[in-house]
Amino acid sequence: MSIITAADVQDMVLHWLETPAESILGSGYGADIPSLLLQPLSGPVADAFLAKLREDVPILQTLASDYVEMRVERLPPDRQVIYIDVAGSLIPLPEDPQGPRAALLP
Repeated sequence: MSIITAADVQDMVLHWLETPAESILGSGYGADIPSLLLQPLSGPVADAFLAKLREDVPILQTLASDYVEMRVERLPPDRQVIYIDVAGSLIPLPEDPQGPRAALLP
């Protein structure tokens, strides 16, 4: 029997982010990044995005709510980078949801 590690959970979240919502036939699995990027993050959109992540990746439902969080880094003059924080490792959301993914940040 193998134990699921933080790296395994990070890989699951990364896979979810790389999979466009409803791109798997008969399933709503995946991240709807374009709709997230078009909404103000001050509203409930970030909570809804993380709720969908927890629904699609059930292992996250068994973990503490602060194990997976959303963070925003504001860059001058008017840019921001959105991250999913999984156990202290930041996974950047792609600026182009259809483009290649960036590597995990330390």
